[in-house]
Amino acid sequence: MNRMVTRNLHKAMVVVAGKEVVHSAPLFGTGSAIRTYSGLYIDVFDPQPHQICIEDIAHGLAMRCRFGGHTKSFHTVAEHCVFIADMVPQHLKLQALLHDASEAYIGDMPTPIKRAMPDYLKVEATLMEAIGRKFGFDPYRIDPMVKALDKSSLEFEWEHKVLDDTVQSLTIDRVKALFLQRYHEITKHD
Repeated sequence: MNRMVTRNLHKAMVVVAGKEVVHSAPLFGTGSAIRTYSGLYIDVFDPQPHQICIEDIAHGLAMRCRFGGHTKSFHTVAEHCVFIADMVPQHLKLQALLHDASEAYIGDMPTPIKRAMPDYLKVEATLMEAIGRKFGFDPYRIDPMVKALDKSSLEFEWEHKVLDDTVQSLTIDRVKALFLQRYHEITKHD
């Protein structure tokens, strides 16, 4: 694209987004950093806790469809996480809510593909470590109850969202708000 078209496209995007742009910031990120919904930048290969915020996680997970998008209707990772958090005792709620938080930054990938990609697994683990440091839980010690509910939820979603469409999913806006509400209830923040 020529410079004039690029500049006009950028201006149009700013108008549509309704936000001011910091012109010294790169348009799409730099190196291994990506720009998040909140406007923060996160280096996905070397994430730091200060680069992570709960609003970005809520937004990113609310925009991600389970099963790589191969569902009968849109069903979000955020709804999956809220469901699991609602099923566990209080002391496990935060780790249940955030057990898939890395997917807010790198997407949801079907497990058989994920297992065949050791570099993806490494990035996911690095992100989860930073997320765990930010929010105060150990992502390497996910409670067996959370793991079991994650598996049974996967089976339920497979049956009711992939093979059939017998369960109504929440809207993106509703599940994002619910995810944030659960986070604030769990952490006792306003």
